[in-house]
Amino acid sequence: MSNQSYEDTLRKQGKVIVSLQNEIDKKDQMLTEMEQKNSDTLACVRRLIIGLVENINSKIGVCLRWNAKLEQIKAMNFKMNHEMECLKKELGQLNKQLEESKALNDQRQKNFIEEIQKSLRDMFRGRSQLGIKRMGELDPKPFQNLCSQKYSSEQWQEMSAQLCSSWEENLKNPAWHPFKTIEVNGILQEILDENDEN
Repeated sequence: MSNQSYEDTLRKQGKVIVSLQNEIDKKDQMLTEMEQKNSDTLACVRRLIIGLVENINSKIGVCLRWNAKLEQIKAMNFKMNHEMECLKKELGQLNKQLEESKALNDQRQKNFIEEIQKSLRDMFRGRSQLGIKRMGELDPKPFQNLCSQKYSSEQWQEMSAQLCSSWEENLKNPAWHPFKTIEVNGILQEILDENDEN
């Protein structure tokens, strides 16, 4: 091979080498730019991920606080339900006691009325007289004597005052007739009228 052709070949190869070197430099620059972009993108992605993690952590914290509050509310609700059940039971017991007390009171009142009626019958059968202190006013002594024998030391004064007051009101009523006259063995007798509503 001649020198000329060898030089041509070397020149051609030099051009190819320069061309390849230029291409390598371009690609190297492109690679550097891509690495920079990639680095910037990675930094941006990292920042986004950190922001998202912080946001998620913040939301998790909020959720945890709400869950804690919800648990407190559930506990309070449970306690209130328990207290309501206890109050319902207590109310039921109080209602039962009230009913029993009312029934006992009704029975006592009925017994009291029957005793008063019996006492009045006994008093009028024995021809006891109700004393009048002043015109239109009853003497309370017979009522006190009768009630002190029939009732306890706590109740007899109140009962005698009520009974005396009731009789005074009835005496003021001109339409009141507590006695009726019947004939027994040909003799007229005055007896207590049990059908009298007063």
